[in-house]
Amino acid sequence: MGKPALDPKRTYVAAAFLAVVASLVWIALGHNPLITEPALGLIPGPALVALSVALGIVVAAISVRLTRRLAEHVDWARELARSLRTRLSGTSTAELLRTAVLVGVTEEIFFRGILQPVVGMWVAAFAFGLVHAGPGRTRVFYAAWAALTGLSFGAIFWLTGSIAGPILAHVVINAANALYLRDLAAEPRRRRALGGLLSR
Repeated sequence: MGKPALDPKRTYVAAAFLAVVASLVWIALGHNPLITEPALGLIPGPALVALSVALGIVVAAISVRLTRRLAEHVDWARELARSLRTRLSGTSTAELLRTAVLVGVTEEIFFRGILQPVVGMWVAAFAFGLVHAGPGRTRVFYAAWAALTGLSFGAIFWLTGSIAGPILAHVVINAANALYLRDLAAEPRRRRALGGLLSR
């Protein structure tokens, strides 16, 4: 057997280490990567954290639902699903969940908590999309999808000033999609449009 598809001891642990270092530098410069000045400044702090979490849940639910629809009905998403499924095949549920948490937390601390206050929400989302880019038409679409998702995370952070919602959404999306893609049949089911609307 070859190496596992996911190797958190290398790529993901290295990303976590870099995020911790960047956070420490950011804190030393007098900033906090977990909170920022909220656009909804008149709302009390605890309510803003609750709102951030609620918005994160909504964004995660919408994203997970749309991902499944895309994987079933859109060519580039079907191709991407097949590619990712190959890489995720054989990965344990525990490893997928650990990776989802590690990636979700570290990427949100970096892209939203550190980068967004410096370069703005749009540029941070664009950079987030670029990280998910790769060769081929499929990866270009995936990068665009990631940028839109990152923009939604950034909007939550901008509105509430709390990174709790973006982290929660990112972790849930990563975990749900990884489990779905790993267990997906080799060729996702293609359903009639009306049947697809009425089936769930």
